[in-house]
Amino acid sequence: MIKGIVIPSFEQLRERALKLYLKPVTLPPKTRFKGVKKYFIRAERVYNYLKDKLSVVNNLPSWDNIPEFYRELLVIGGLGRYEECRLKIINALRILGKLWREYRILIKYSIDAPEARKQAREFIGRALSVVRRSRKCLNILAESVKIARDSPCINTEEPVIVVAGMPQTGKSTFVG
Repeated sequence: MIKGIVIPSFEQLRERALKLYLKPVTLPPKTRFKGVKKYFIRAERVYNYLKDKLSVVNNLPSWDNIPEFYRELLVIGGLGRYEECRLKIINALRILGKLWREYRILIKYSIDAPEARKQAREFIGRALSVVRRSRKCLNILAESVKIARDSPCINTEEPVIVVAGMPQTGKSTFVG
């Protein structure tokens, strides 16, 4: 279920988001309100990046859909807050969307480039603050994914028989 899922850390998200914001924007020469549009595009890049990276949480199964064996592995590994963290990241995504809807209007209809710059920087700061508050949950989910990925695939629908005992007592002979 979670083979291709990668949960990034807050530091990775922050570093990449700031690089995207600083990346130059090229616009056609006859574009009106170039300064405002540049800051709009920069803020939009950051929003889309954060949304894409955090949306992988939507692909994680809910606690009720995880087989009992894997749930116990997560609890034993100290990751019993899996569902709480999954929901917290989903809520952070919702907050990011709300922030973007608010700030895209403020940036788009700014009077001049300095005002657009101020609004874009404010949006980036608030968006990264939302992600920063979810830092622990990102770490817990990343560790959960790692534990599940490193665990053996067990079909919980079929019975499992374990033959255990001291060495040299005929376990292989019994199974064979």
